[in-house]
Amino acid sequence: MDLSILERRRQQLGLTPAQVAELSGLDAPRVLAFEGARAIPTLSEFARLGDALAFDSSAVLRDADAELSDPARQVARFKAVDGAALSPLDLRLLVRAAELSRVGAFLWQRLAHPPSAVSLAREVKAVRAPVGRVHVEGYALGQAARYRLAPAPRGPLPSVQAALESWGVHVALVPFTAPDVVGASLYEAGALPLVLLNAASPRVRDPVSRRSVLAHELCHLLHDGHGGADLLTRVSRAKDADPYEKRANAFAPNFLAPRDWVGRLEGTPREIVTRLAAAWGMSFDGAAYHAKNLALITRRDEQRLLREGVASIEYAFHVETGATAPPPGVVEGVAPSPLATGLVTRLAAEAAALGVISGGRAVEIARFR
Repeated sequence: MDLSILERRRQQLGLTPAQVAELSGLDAPRVLAFEGARAIPTLSEFARLGDALAFDSSAVLRDADAELSDPARQVARFKAVDGAALSPLDLRLLVRAAELSRVGAFLWQRLAHPPSAVSLAREVKAVRAPVGRVHVEGYALGQAARYRLAPAPRGPLPSVQAALESWGVHVALVPFTAPDVVGASLYEAGALPLVLLNAASPRVRDPVSRRSVLAHELCHLLHDGHGGADLLTRVSRAKDADPYEKRANAFAPNFLAPRDWVGRLEGTPREIVTRLAAAWGMSFDGAAYHAKNLALITRRDEQRLLREGVASIEYAFHVETGATAPPPGVVEGVAPSPLATGLVTRLAAEAAALGVISGGRAVEIARFR
């Protein structure tokens, strides 16, 4: 066993020995002893180090000459949109999320689910509109996606997250260290599409605003790509002037409330915006933006309403129910990790119940972090 791989991998991720110790549950001096080949880890300890350092420990054990690729150089997929490097812990989170998406695809296929509706609908499109017209492009894509993915009933989606999960997208609520990160989208051919939501983001914590965040990330999954059409990691930040972020911002409201379905609304500008928000599950600010773009109110009305503040909104339905729970069974009593909570844990429980995987493997997947 070539233990030098441990130090190289830790340096690739930018982690300290103390961080590796915390992630693996081992003592920092023992981690350093392994790196210096002054001690030999047990198979269990090596597996825990593999989890902490985001590499497949069994593959390394099978191939003594294995060399781990630098995650930050994998088609630049783990860089933020603005080019700024991610923190070591956020980089590790994305590497692990990419691995989990492959596990999810294996379970999805073994359970004989049809191909992910999002994967089937994916069509990478470069932003072609001039800067001042990017929102028009986003609006067109948002309505087209809603017509394709959820054409009926012609009303609001009670839970955008439940809809994404039904289309084969794993959604996880996880902590990012960067406070301005709202979410991230990962797509890879042969893997489940995956959305990470930053548990610390105010927009994510609010169940109404979270609907727009999820729709925003759906735009990235459907239409963004780099390093080839079948590969994507997009990190969305609270304030980002990138045209792809602007397009996704415009995609979201017309996906949630398609222009042709909203129709005409009567009343004062505040009444129109409040009714739009209540009926379709949108924030007041988001509904004001949408109403302006639908020519239901003027731009001056929108700016005035935003200055005056949020109206009290009584929503027509209970917005955003969050992740669906796994069926009772083999993972019952096991607390899934934040990364695995949701679709993948549910698939693991179903697979174990049908004998596709063992109960122990299902628990291992549920605890994936």
